[in-house]
Amino acid sequence: MKKNYNRNWLFYLKTMAVFGSMLYAGAVSAQLSGTYTINSGAATSGTNYASFTAFATAINGVGVSGPVTVNVVSGSGPYNETVTFTASGTATNTITVNGNDNTIKGSTQATISLNGADYFTFDNLNVDAAGTGTGTRCYWLYNNADNNTIKNSDLIISAYTSTSNSTAYIAFSASATARSAGSHGTGNVIDNNTMKGNGTNSGPYSGIDDYRSSSSKSGNQTITNNDIRHCYYGHFYFYYTNGFTIENNYLTTFRNDAQNGTGTTYPGYLYQCGGSNQCKFNDNTITGLGGYYQYGVYVYYCDGTAANPTQVNNNTWTNNSSGYYFYSSRTGYSSNLEVKGNTVTNNSATYYMYGSYNYNYGENNIIIEDNIISDNAANYCYPMYNYSYNANNITINRNRITNNASAYYMYNYMAYYGDNVICTNNLIAGNSATYYAYNFCYYVVSGTYSHNTIVATENTDYYNYGIYGYFNASTDLTFNNNIIVVGGNSSYGYSHYGVYFGGTLTNISWNNNVYHATSAVQYYNGSTTASSAAAYVASGAET
Repeated sequence: MKKNYNRNWLFYLKTMAVFGSMLYAGAVSAQLSGTYTINSGAATSGTNYASFTAFATAINGVGVSGPVTVNVVSGSGPYNETVTFTASGTATNTITVNGNDNTIKGSTQATISLNGADYFTFDNLNVDAAGTGTGTRCYWLYNNADNNTIKNSDLIISAYTSTSNSTAYIAFSASATARSAGSHGTGNVIDNNTMKGNGTNSGPYSGIDDYRSSSSKSGNQTITNNDIRHCYYGHFYFYYTNGFTIENNYLTTFRNDAQNGTGTTYPGYLYQCGGSNQCKFNDNTITGLGGYYQYGVYVYYCDGTAANPTQVNNNTWTNNSSGYYFYSSRTGYSSNLEVKGNTVTNNSATYYMYGSYNYNYGENNIIIEDNIISDNAANYCYPMYNYSYNANNITINRNRITNNASAYYMYNYMAYYGDNVICTNNLIAGNSATYYAYNFCYYVVSGTYSHNTIVATENTDYYNYGIYGYFNASTDLTFNNNIIVVGGNSSYGYSHYGVYFGGTLTNISWNNNVYHATSAVQYYNGSTTASSAAAYVASGAET
């Protein structure tokens, strides 16, 4: 009897042990759902995690079964660690980390890494990447990290002072220590953050870097309402992405060695980004930038569509300066492109200033409208430079080009080549040059130039041209209803011209233009020179 009792008792103990193990295993493997905290002042237990690493270990291990919210307890930081997330949420079961103005600080490479992690939101969490080597980043997204949001935070590169292109406030790259192509993720949102160095001497190579290749072309990130500064090379570097939205950002001071250096800088380098998603660089302010060779925004090979054109619209470039040349926007090789509503004012360069530069070779459907380019200065000013060889359907309307000053030459190329150019209602006035001034010049094949106002009354040492036109085997060109006011004097006795036309003048009509001279002015229509507007019209130049 005693023997049977012992056997039953042992069986009971074994059964309870197995049942307890099953309960423990179930508790350990339960997926996360609900509200949790990160608090370094309390142990990891229940719904609290003592560190970001502890939270990452838990969520990476079991995933989520519902929406997860993690509140970092106010005043519990800073957290000195680096962390990698591999878990993913869904559009319904999102993962939100509310930083409550705490700081996480890492000393090596990326402080926060998202390795294939989806649907994370980091809100009001300050991130300090205090590394000094390659791969120093606040955030690193890779391996198809999709639909994540970083917002309302300070992102700081506090100690990095070198020039590796692997460093960024936010990097999309396949490598921890290099700029490397791959499918890094799509649909990520970066909104309302401040990105800066620790003072002006530290900062990353690029602000936000998304580097891909033709075989891994994706992206379509949305970057809005950020203040980005203290970059060495530029604020955005996007290479072979499929579209982007970069809007309403404030882009300012480079890192000190670039701000006062002799290198090339790009506040926006956007290359081969056309695709099924639209490219939009709109409503940004670019100001206070220095450097030597400076491109405001470089948009090349970014084709749009008729329904969704590539846009460089409503941006402001102001109070920038460069030691050699300055571009506000430089666009090229992009069909279905808009450059509209931009303001370029009070910028300067020692040698060359380009207010709006567009270069196309066979691309079509370019719209350049409602831009204001004023009060800029350089030795050589090109307020507009629109080169469109073998390109069609170029629209250049309602631009205001005023009070730009050239120490040597001014060339305002409203159109350089181009078929079916429509150039109307533009105002060119108050510009100046010491040597030569070409206020409104074009080398075109066909199109309509009408209702433009050109006021060119500046004094020069040599020539001053109100309109300088050179026609390249024109097929159908109309120049009508324009107002041309020319005057000023040449220091060395050279002529100032109201109009000066050359080249192959066939299939061209001039009519209903109004000419006014404030001093002695010549008019030349390709064959006849007249010394007054009345004589010019009487010669049969106008029909």
